[in-house]
Amino acid sequence: MSQLHVFLLEDSPTDVALVKFQAEKLGLIVVHTENIAEIDLAEGCQLAILDLCVVGSDGCETVARFRRQFPVMPLLVHSGTDAEFQCREEGADYFVSKGSGTAELVSAMKTAVKERKHKLHQRASSLPKGQLEDLILAELDSTHDDLQVLAEEVPKIC
Repeated sequence: MSQLHVFLLEDSPTDVALVKFQAEKLGLIVVHTENIAEIDLAEGCQLAILDLCVVGSDGCETVARFRRQFPVMPLLVHSGTDAEFQCREEGADYFVSKGSGTAELVSAMKTAVKERKHKLHQRASSLPKGQLEDLILAELDSTHDDLQVLAEEVPKIC
């Protein structure tokens, strides 16, 4: 099964190293940038982790901007700001304060990946047989991992 890709918007070298190390332990590939202007790098990723205090960022508006461009990608905000409520209002699925420790970050990453797979399974299993093929074709722009999950579900549904 292909590895999942994580988009990481972070400018702190220490936090980049931490997230990359933990993500790689989970079998995830990290696509990193320090600038919100490079948000297009998130295309094809299955999870996004954003810091709100990076070049070009406008705080929680960064979350809203990301959500407009990637409406269904799981979004984890990992920030030193105290903006959880505002981030969730703008569309963040998860919020982990940088002061909360590594265990909470890893837990949120695992939860996001599991929930994404679960939602994909639910979506596939709720479709009539004719629409399942359309779903698979629509997912071709996504990763092989998503297609693998769909392929595993097809025999169970049909």
